[in-house]
Amino acid sequence: MAGRPPGPSPAAPIGPPPDLAASVAGEEDPGASLDLSLPTASAAAPPRLPDAAAATPDPMPPRQKLETRAGWLEYTLSGHGPATIVLFNGAGVTLDGWQALYPEIESIGRVFAWNRFGLQGSDEPPPLQDGELIVASVRELMAQAGLRPPYVLVGHSLGGLHANLFARLHPDEVAALLLIEATHPRDDEVLQQDASQLSRGLAKVLAEPPEQFEANLRAELEAAPETVQQVRTAGPFPRVPVAVISGAMEPPKSLLPPDAAQARQARQEALARLSPDGEHVIAARSGHFPQRSEPELVLAVLRRLIERALPPAP
Repeated sequence: MAGRPPGPSPAAPIGPPPDLAASVAGEEDPGASLDLSLPTASAAAPPRLPDAAAATPDPMPPRQKLETRAGWLEYTLSGHGPATIVLFNGAGVTLDGWQALYPEIESIGRVFAWNRFGLQGSDEPPPLQDGELIVASVRELMAQAGLRPPYVLVGHSLGGLHANLFARLHPDEVAALLLIEATHPRDDEVLQQDASQLSRGLAKVLAEPPEQFEANLRAELEAAPETVQQVRTAGPFPRVPVAVISGAMEPPKSLLPPDAAQARQARQEALARLSPDGEHVIAARSGHFPQRSEPELVLAVLRRLIERALPPAP
């Protein structure tokens, strides 16, 4: 694949976005809403308009690029601490999907976020973007960026399936896993969803036109059966701490029927049982994006997980 020279990528808009659990139905996740109530003011005092210069800056670190054997990949690297945290986005979601965790997450450890092929500044996806290609690419990218294991893997949605595969293929490189609304290998109802319908929902959540993420979404959904098979044949899950965060809000019936949603919730519990040191946390005010609607909860769970995985030196 022909590479392209590194260059800046536009950042996603800042603000509390809606959650996919309700966006397809045309509603916002209550956990992502703001309290817009104002103190009672005198009738003679007009409301003060916000100062444009005081607008919230983009919390995401500067983007960088490196060329892997499969093409150029965009990433950010920031923070400090004993843990090296690697963020796996969901399909069709850029690294900006983690911005609600910044800058606080940077005080927990070194944080590596990246865009898989087909997203923002990364190259277009290859013909088959399956889990093994994704794992190989991120390992090559991290090595070039100077990162060394063990890693704390954080996977959202389909990115959770990729993190699961990484842990099985390279158990000695993993310290712990945090799975956020992660895809289970038996989530057939999710993996077989119509890409066009998911694309419309993501467009509302991300406030981006579908053409900015559709190539990635379609490539990874098409490769999902191969990725599931790779997880099943990769070997046992390592004996490392695991935490699972699941949203309490059920997805719209148009995306997932109630019985399928209930079965998926049971499989979320099964993900926590991958480890005897597993924890399952319900994000009461979230749907599919707890990292956006309840970032404080996600950060608290991540801190606990790292304390279990990397106890302080005596």
